[in-house]
Amino acid sequence: MTEERDYTTTSVTIPNLHCPSCSDYISSLLQLLSPAPQSITSSIQDQLITIVHSHLILPQDIINTLLGAEFEVSNISQFPTSNTNESSSDSTTSEALAALLQSARRVTLQRFSRRNSYQQISEKHLEYCIKCQREQTRKTPISPVVSTQSEMLNNLTEHPSTILAPQAGLKPRTFDVTVSIEGMTCSICSGQIVRTVEALGDWILEANANNITDSGSVTFLATGDGKSQVDEIVQEINSIGYDAKLLKLTRRSSPGETTTRRSMKLSVLNIRDEAHVQRIRMDLSTAFNDAVQVDQLPSIGSEPSLMKITYTPALPEVSIRKIIAVVAATDCKVSVHHDETIEESRLRIQKKKRWGYLIRLIVCVVIAIPTFLIGVLWMALVPSKNSTRMWFESPIWAGNASRIEWALLFLSTPVMFYCANQFHWRSIRDITKMWGPKSQVPVFERLYRFGSMNLLISLGVTVSYLSSVAMLAIAATRDPHHGEMKGHVSTYFDSTVFLTMFLLMGKFLESHTKSLAANDVSFLTKWRPREARLLESSADISASSPILVQPVSPETQDSNPSYPPRNLQILDVPVSHLEINDLVLIRNGDSPPCDSILISGTTVFDESSVSGESVPVHKAPGDILLAGTTNLGSPVHARITTIAGESMIDKILDAVRSGQNKNAPIERIAENITAYFVPVICLLAVVTWLVWLGLGMTGKLPEDYKDINEGGWPLWSLSFAIAVFVVACPCGIGLAAPCALHIGNGLAAKLAILARGGGEAFERAAGIQVMVFDKTGTLTRGSDMVVTDEKMFWMGDDEQEKAYLIAKLLEEGSSHPLARAVVRYCEPKTQIRGRSVKMEEVAGKGSRGRIEIDGKNYRAVIGSENFLVENGVVGIDGHQELLTEWKTAGKSVILVAIMEDSEETNNPMKLVTIWATADPIRDEAPMVVEGLKKMGVSVWMLSGDNAITAQAVARQVGIPEANVLAGLLPTEKADKIEYLQSLPHPKSKTSLILSRRDPSRTVVAFLGDGINDSPALRKADVGISVGSGSDIAQQTASFILITSNLNSLLTLISLSRAVVRRIMFNFAWACVFNLTAIPLAAGVAYPGKRIRLAPVWAALAMALSSVSVITCSLLLRTEWWGIGYRAGKKAPRLGVVN
Repeated sequence: MTEERDYTTTSVTIPNLHCPSCSDYISSLLQLLSPAPQSITSSIQDQLITIVHSHLILPQDIINTLLGAEFEVSNISQFPTSNTNESSSDSTTSEALAALLQSARRVTLQRFSRRNSYQQISEKHLEYCIKCQREQTRKTPISPVVSTQSEMLNNLTEHPSTILAPQAGLKPRTFDVTVSIEGMTCSICSGQIVRTVEALGDWILEANANNITDSGSVTFLATGDGKSQVDEIVQEINSIGYDAKLLKLTRRSSPGETTTRRSMKLSVLNIRDEAHVQRIRMDLSTAFNDAVQVDQLPSIGSEPSLMKITYTPALPEVSIRKIIAVVAATDCKVSVHHDETIEESRLRIQKKKRWGYLIRLIVCVVIAIPTFLIGVLWMALVPSKNSTRMWFESPIWAGNASRIEWALLFLSTPVMFYCANQFHWRSIRDITKMWGPKSQVPVFERLYRFGSMNLLISLGVTVSYLSSVAMLAIAATRDPHHGEMKGHVSTYFDSTVFLTMFLLMGKFLESHTKSLAANDVSFLTKWRPREARLLESSADISASSPILVQPVSPETQDSNPSYPPRNLQILDVPVSHLEINDLVLIRNGDSPPCDSILISGTTVFDESSVSGESVPVHKAPGDILLAGTTNLGSPVHARITTIAGESMIDKILDAVRSGQNKNAPIERIAENITAYFVPVICLLAVVTWLVWLGLGMTGKLPEDYKDINEGGWPLWSLSFAIAVFVVACPCGIGLAAPCALHIGNGLAAKLAILARGGGEAFERAAGIQVMVFDKTGTLTRGSDMVVTDEKMFWMGDDEQEKAYLIAKLLEEGSSHPLARAVVRYCEPKTQIRGRSVKMEEVAGKGSRGRIEIDGKNYRAVIGSENFLVENGVVGIDGHQELLTEWKTAGKSVILVAIMEDSEETNNPMKLVTIWATADPIRDEAPMVVEGLKKMGVSVWMLSGDNAITAQAVARQVGIPEANVLAGLLPTEKADKIEYLQSLPHPKSKTSLILSRRDPSRTVVAFLGDGINDSPALRKADVGISVGSGSDIAQQTASFILITSNLNSLLTLISLSRAVVRRIMFNFAWACVFNLTAIPLAAGVAYPGKRIRLAPVWAALAMALSSVSVITCSLLLRTEWWGIGYRAGKKAPRLGVVN
């Protein structure tokens, strides 16, 4: 027994310990040692691993395990944890540890020297480090400068404690850039842009383009500010014929990184000369010294001129309002410049696109009227002996070319070169880019993967026009008396006009319906306030400040508590003029301008716009107020905690935008199909022409088939080829998935669900077969957890108060719901003071540490029953009956053990207190579990609580006890998710998409509260988090349920299935259309009853095809039975009070 309690504590410093995934991986590796360590704790911030283990485990065992996983070891230390034998405690001398450390560093050095100059991270490390997977690639835009191998060896010898790593200043950082892209017409265009950007190098981590929103997003690595890389990305997109402009560039912050610096752009009017510019610079320097940095001075000659500044706010001396006042004092008009948002860019591009199509369509319609009268109606209704008709049909100017043919040439030429010029220009752009000298596309690939819808349209219009010109030229060279059908109109000039008109009509309708589809998230922007009522001291208000001051009489201030004290005044200012810690007034019916904290007054807020909860929320001083919510009660004062653009409503909007630009696997399949679609159609059109030409030239076709009098079989057979060019529609296939996913994303946002995983998340959610719940905070309320029962074993009042204080000090640093419940319970029960000397929280188990009270030190442990047993606590067995009684009632138990810490005291810690906590079940939980079962989804529960309590909760919500896995650590939850994925499960229709990739796999979703569930959220096929406003940006889940109402889970699954069904329907319709229309256009039905699809009607059919796909997706917005999507009556909705 003595030997079993001989433990040693080993601390290892690991420079490449980056994130929780690294920590989890290290813990799983070290747990394989024999005997298994008693505990393993980690500090990512300090890059330190602490292992409490048996003295039978040698330090070289630990180092070898870490080195085998390619972790770096820079330091190691040991000290005995308990009374160990002298021999065991001295078995590892400091000299031996130094030798081990030297060997470990040499191994790390050898590995580092074998890598390329740009390869800072090993491939093996990338396999388990989530942070490095996102932020590191094998090549960066600027290769970091590293020492040579000999220099590092010298450094190792002279300074053995030096950590060998690349220079920190050259470490690449991750950037996200959003650009507007003008000129995309279909998925072929977006696919071409993505391939072009990805070809820039391995420093591009992810690229997406969305032809619905006319925007693209790129995630990349850079060592500087990222601006040069953005310029390269934009230039590359522009080089292939699109118009790309930067919308937003952000650098991802490192964990724990904060900055108080703020960058702003000011729009300045009335700049007179260079002296005026210098005066602005000097005035800013005089007023603020180094607190304000001018990055770009306003320029002369441009109105308005842009000025860029960076400053550190320091109220009241330094603020954006003060800066504007200083600049305005130089006789300028100054305002904050707002960069164009994605929505504004989309509206601008789509408006320009629609007007472009509309103007050309109007011109085409005007030309089509006389074309129809002369070329079609005249020939059908006017008798052939009519003198006017005979005059039109008579030859003029040259040969046998009639007046009608010349008139149609003049009418169709502006259509060819103006109305259809967009299609021609884009086709030429695609071809010249592919065959240009800088093209990196292999020559052979250029022959089978080229073009877009524009090329097919351009070829159809061009062939019909040029063939008509050829027929006219032939007629012009003929003798006026040649042929029996003198004056008969046999050209395709009228087809050129009508074909272009129908194409433009279809493109205009397509553009309009796309804009309707893209408006799904615009409802979020209307909740962002634009103005604020600022409370500022009269002395701080500049006379030149461009804000409205509301004078308030002293009598009003004294009689109305909603007004500020006498030394403050109310100013109406734009939200962009606010700084953190500004004081604002929020009246009845107003919304907080930014997220803020209530400092005076009590009121009621409607938060349905950001939470989906329809119940009014009472607010008291200290409560958080969210921008976009509405004050339903009395006026209150609040202090700003976030600046404009960083509030909760902005984070929701950013999450929705991010999801819209993430493609689903099914979209990539469509892109691959459309990439080869154009070459196949070109081949079919040529084959169609050759087949009909061969049949005609060899006499296999009757002579009455040939209904033209000029050009013979070659030009007659061209009409079938033109129809094939025009009717083929890759747009329908390309729009089938992105349009439906875009509508689904917008619907999800309205229903209080953020699809951060984009299209892939929807696709996976549609195939969920197993739904796994975390217990605390998901099936239960978590935040309402309270201590309901208590059993104490110290009889004296002083000892009880010490127990309360010790428990409070151990748990007050934890965010776990059980810990918060203990703190709330103990806080009012103790008046004495103490301090925490040393504290350690073990995830999923509890906390332990040393507490000092009145000069005495106490060792204490608080947590689960197993955790106390692991720490050698005695006296638990005698209370099993009470513990079982509480657990059976569905309560979680917390045990506390304390002992006085002194050199004379060697006794083990004894149990002093037992608490039972009740966590109420969510009202909707049983109904949601039953709803999942009706959907064919198997329901499981994972919990870190004991099995008895977990099974009691499962019984209350309707989960089978066999589907409960309890007593799990956070890392073990991820292992159980993997176990559930390996279980056999009957395949449903909705899991078809995922099943085709791995038929043996079960699709598992995990719903957690995001506190200790990140490993399981990452491991699950679909990670779903119950998000809160404060941590919404930190979630690792594919979906975030903005509201805590579990009914959103049923909405999520049903909506995902509806979206995937609509995608499948769109695909089916687009494929059936092409498989039916292309053979008809090629003339397969012509030999029978002369059924064919003429080029004009082929153009109309093609236009209606893409419009119908978009319209079909738009119908998801409706609640029509069998057509639209109907969310449940209890489903939360943003901004809607149920």
